[in-house]
Amino acid sequence: MRNRRRLTSGWSTVLGWTFALLSCLVLVVPGLVLIPMSFTAADFISFPPRGLSLRWYRAMLLEPEWRAAIGNSLVVALGATALALVTGVPAAVALRRVASRLFSDEAAAAMPLAIPTVVLGAGLYRWYLGQGWVGSLVGLIFAHAVLGAPLVLLTLLAALRRIDPELENAAVTLGASRIKALWTVTLPLALPGILGGAFFAFITSFDEIALSFFLTDAGMKTLPKLLFEQATFVLRPTMAVASTVLIVVSVLGATVAVLLTGRTREGASRR
Repeated sequence: MRNRRRLTSGWSTVLGWTFALLSCLVLVVPGLVLIPMSFTAADFISFPPRGLSLRWYRAMLLEPEWRAAIGNSLVVALGATALALVTGVPAAVALRRVASRLFSDEAAAAMPLAIPTVVLGAGLYRWYLGQGWVGSLVGLIFAHAVLGAPLVLLTLLAALRRIDPELENAAVTLGASRIKALWTVTLPLALPGILGGAFFAFITSFDEIALSFFLTDAGMKTLPKLLFEQATFVLRPTMAVASTVLIVVSVLGATVAVLLTGRTREGASRR
């Protein structure tokens, strides 16, 4: 009987890993094809690439339009990440304290993610028209922060859940105020979760395209928006270069975020 259970468990594990690998191949391989295409020496996109060259990487860095788009994306992503942290960290601490059996803190944090970005973009566009924010970096940073704050919330809530609340209570018992105990005990323990949420917010903003179409004008373009325009009207190898940059940033950011949240889990288990 035990051997049969072990055999069933082994086959379930093999089938699970096989399904996961096949899913990753279906999702990842089409994007990875663009990476070798970005190193082509030809004047057009081709696969396999005709010769290897960094020509189109240099071209993207030298063209003012691409440089401006990359700069806009970085400024917006960094600003949105900072704003998401400023709003998300206090909100996570508050939700963790007031959540009850009537609602879970994760459910409350995930509610904004249910709003489609198209609906959010249309609503913000109507509001931005009256404020004169359409085509401004400040307006786009605020919109991207709306997407990033729930990610910071969810990541930090997961980190706070693994921290023993008695550690903060012990600091209060020893004479620290509640705010000082939070600042010196709880938040340092949750720092990997905070940084993980920051990375998730950054890559979400850096890759966002729907809000950019609604809230920018012809004179302001982010990297995803310019990439979409190039893919629609001009099929140049710089499109593959920009796609490679987005893939690398997303993969690195997600990897760092997962590693940081994993550190939070390990630290909590040791304590």
